[in-house]
Amino acid sequence: MSKYIWQEFKRFIIKKRLLLIVILIITAAFGVINVSKTKTLEGQLQGDKALLNI
Repeated sequence: MSKYIWQEFKRFIIKKRLLLIVILIITAAFGVINVSKTKTLEGQLQGDKALLNI
């Protein structure tokens, strides 16, 4: 019985670990997307400043 409980516990931990890894990958992807959008907005701001200075 104890062996069965240990096996189920290990299976549960592995599932949770996989879920955590997937969540971390998704979070990193959203972070990269937000950083790239920020750089794009900075470029647009530079262009708008140049237009205003004309």
